[in-house]
Amino acid sequence: MKMKNYKIQLGEKIKLLRKSKGITQEQLAEMVNRSKNHISKIELGKGNPPISLIFEISSALKIYPVELFNFSNYPLNKNIDLSQNLKYKKLIEAVLSAILNNL
Repeated sequence: MKMKNYKIQLGEKIKLLRKSKGITQEQLAEMVNRSKNHISKIELGKGNPPISLIFEISSALKIYPVELFNFSNYPLNKNIDLSQNLKYKKLIEAVLSAILNNL
């Protein structure tokens, strides 16, 4: 069986988590200071969001950034706030950068 493109999986995961929290595309766009069109493209797998946007989206959804890459639909944690944890943010940024550069 062929694996879906990671951009499509990432977009589907963002959409799933956004909807599970009752957030519209418009609301998420406003939370991360982007347009609804930009969020729509990401959710459709047509965008390649930079790591900084991954952090903004995960913060808006109150999840760990790595959960966006957990394509098994098994939640890692719920309702967390990582916006003030700089050490964790730098570690996750390095891990996500390595993942995105090798896909």
